[in-house]
Amino acid sequence: MITGYTRPLYILPFDHRASYISGLFGWKEPLNGEQMVTVANSKQVIYAGFQRAIADHVSKDCVGLLVDEEFGSAILRDAASMGYITVVSVEKSGQEEFGFAVGRTSFWQPLVDIEAKRISQEEAATQIAHNFEAWIHIFEEARGT
Repeated sequence: MITGYTRPLYILPFDHRASYISGLFGWKEPLNGEQMVTVANSKQVIYAGFQRAIADHVSKDCVGLLVDEEFGSAILRDAASMGYITVVSVEKSGQEEFGFAVGRTSFWQPLVDIEAKRISQEEAATQIAHNFEAWIHIFEEARGT
């Protein structure tokens, strides 16, 4: 008897909060209103990359996104309306017990480059899409599909 989810599912996780805020922006909580908007906007860039990957022929049936409600509630609402698979984190921010090997590498450098004004948000979204697509390709090859 097979139980559980039996199809390939590649999640782009960007539910990071404390490490994301301190590592990318150098800020500590509590954040002021402007900082909260900046963090939420940066997560919109990651979401744009996710959408670009789907537009570039990644099947939306095999991908999903994991984003926190604190900074990603608008993303979750939009993603649900688009029929995307969504996952919401439930762990306490800053804990070391749970982590992903791939997600941060898909989006971290493009966001650093935006902050340093080396690239535009559009260019970052394109890089995130390509990185996510590359990870999917690697995992598909490993699965032999």
